[in-house]
Amino acid sequence: MKKKILSICLVAIIAITAIAGASLAYLTDRDSAENVFTLGNVEIELNETFEENELIPGKKLTKEATITNTGKNDAWVWVTVAIPAVLDDADASKNVLHMNVPGRNWLGYQNNEKYWTEGQTAATPEDQCWKVDAFVTKGVEIDGVIYNVYTHLYNGVLAPEATTTTCLSNVYLDAHVDINTDGQLYWVENGEATKIDWNVNDNGTPSVYVSAYAIQEEGFENVEDAYKAYNEQWGDNGAEYGAIVYPATQPAA
Repeated sequence: MKKKILSICLVAIIAITAIAGASLAYLTDRDSAENVFTLGNVEIELNETFEENELIPGKKLTKEATITNTGKNDAWVWVTVAIPAVLDDADASKNVLHMNVPGRNWLGYQNNEKYWTEGQTAATPEDQCWKVDAFVTKGVEIDGVIYNVYTHLYNGVLAPEATTTTCLSNVYLDAHVDINTDGQLYWVENGEATKIDWNVNDNGTPSVYVSAYAIQEEGFENVEDAYKAYNEQWGDNGAEYGAIVYPATQPAA
């Protein structure tokens, strides 16, 4: 009788254990999220305005160059101006071809009204000005011609859809320049004609290259750092030159 009762008790314990085991469960849940990323971009457009394009010695032609940010992100921007080296003397007063700018730096520009545009009553803010000739690279060969390349850095960050102020104001041949019927250029001063190493018939019409560049604003404190990073990344392969051809002057009488 005792054995039977013990057996019944064992069966009861096993049954309770089985029921308890069947009721165990972990508290769980699950969820997920899809992370969608959009790709930022940097896009710019170089804008140029010409009054006319026939060069006559001593006559200044309006030439303006600005950059518009057509992309989605803020950007640092700059331009390069490449001028044939034989037309660009170390002494600016001896330049055959002049490319004028609206002030060489902000500190000199802000108090010099001769650099201001018509109707302007105060200097343009520093972040809308250019560091003119911040870098100059000489001896650059483009299509078989040696050029001096001038880099103008825009001080401020260029927001999407915004446009810079102009980095150029006018272009002209020096009043001392003359050309004979054979297409040879000369520098004439004090009654003496000095031959310039450029013949229109042999060398063609001089070309000037104006190019615009941009890099993302994020990650750089100023345009100098951005410019340095761009060149470290791209080196010589980062240069882009689109020619602007200036018609030669009319032969001298």
